[in-house]
Amino acid sequence: MNNKESEQEIDLRIARIKNELAEAEARLKNEIAEILARLKKELAEVEAPLKKELAEAELQRGYIRAAARQKEILKGLLEQKPRA
Repeated sequence: MNNKESEQEIDLRIARIKNELAEAEARLKNEIAEILARLKKELAEVEAPLKKELAEAELQRGYIRAAARQKEILKGLLEQKPRA
């Protein structure tokens, strides 16, 4: 009988440990999900103004390139002008 009781106690102990592990895993998954949600929110808050700034910089770069092309065209036209 003593051996049988010991086996039951061990089974209960194993079941309790498995339950505690499952609860700990659930808590950790929840904490990770909360952290991930917070980080995503923080990223969005930083990312939006940076994307806007990037778009503005790319637009300015386009203007600068267009002005440089116009300058080269004008320079070419001036060089083609017959000299008097």
